[in-house]
Amino acid sequence: SDVTGASENITIENNLYAEGSVGISIGGNTNERFRFKNVTITDNVLTDIGRTNPEGRNFGWGIDLQDHDTALVSNNYIIHQIWGNSFAINMGGDSQKDSVVENNLVYDFYTGTSERGLFRIAADPDWINATIRNNNLQNTTGSSVIRFLGDFTKTTFSGNNYFSIADPSAWFLIQDVGSSYSDWLTASGETDSTTNETIFTDPTRNIDLYHGSLGKTATLEAFITEAKKQSKFNWKEEYTAD
Repeated sequence: SDVTGASENITIENNLYAEGSVGISIGGNTNERFRFKNVTITDNVLTDIGRTNPEGRNFGWGIDLQDHDTALVSNNYIIHQIWGNSFAINMGGDSQKDSVVENNLVYDFYTGTSERGLFRIAADPDWINATIRNNNLQNTTGSSVIRFLGDFTKTTFSGNNYFSIADPSAWFLIQDVGSSYSDWLTASGETDSTTNETIFTDPTRNIDLYHGSLGKTATLEAFITEAKKQSKFNWKEEYTAD
């Protein structure tokens, strides 16, 4: 869409994204405002984005959200990324209105350097009512958890859980300055957040290992071969994102 309001009522739900350079991207590439209206991105799994570097550009972007009038990004898993020049979630662009990012999990996601964040937010002065709440950002690779640029008055943070193996003085990047959790609370005004490491039952499991656990060949290719056999006459829950 290159025209304000040209695309509306977009739902991206219950999908599995594996490898590729970009998971989900809606917006950017033009300065036209509010091109996408009523966008819902929920209950998706994004894993190993960029692993095979299919375009030779050495990056893997998770969810990119720009130029929206009313958007919900909720209950997505963004996990296992090995390339730099990356983000799990990006909110940017000249226009955002009534955007909510909530209840998403980011884990084992490599952004490249400590100067990049798992969640990048570039809040333009023209944004209206952007809400980021109840997300679980688990940094196991040394990156910052959030890189915030722009205007804090355009965003509301609450209830997020943060953990990082980075130096405590650089868990956050605020206007590209390494900042502590205490600094973050002061700058963002976030309420009810926590800083707990989440312990998962099988944290290294990806599609390859999952398929092996089913007694099948432990490769993504083998998983895809079986998933392509899905039909209403041959439906298997183990090949869905539920």
